[in-house]
Amino acid sequence: TGFCGGAPPRAPVVWLDKLCLDQVNVEESISYLPVFLAGCQSLVCLADGSWLHRLWCTMEVVIFLAMGGRAEQIHLLAVDGGWDAPPP
Repeated sequence: TGFCGGAPPRAPVVWLDKLCLDQVNVEESISYLPVFLAGCQSLVCLADGSWLHRLWCTMEVVIFLAMGGRAEQIHLLAVDGGWDAPPP
């Protein structure tokens, strides 16, 4: 981590998988997922109608719990995407 404007680095406040995982080298990035999720105080899931049908989304929840997270630390937020949307 480099310095931003001369300020010392600090712990991240928000970590977004889509932005923080290397989308070109997904396989290597996925291997670090347990480390990232173990450092989280909570997990916020932005879910649309297809969320439960996507293995990646449910896998993140399972890994969060396996790394010591608790169910009450998971926050599921519905986003407009049509809850009756068919799985991709």
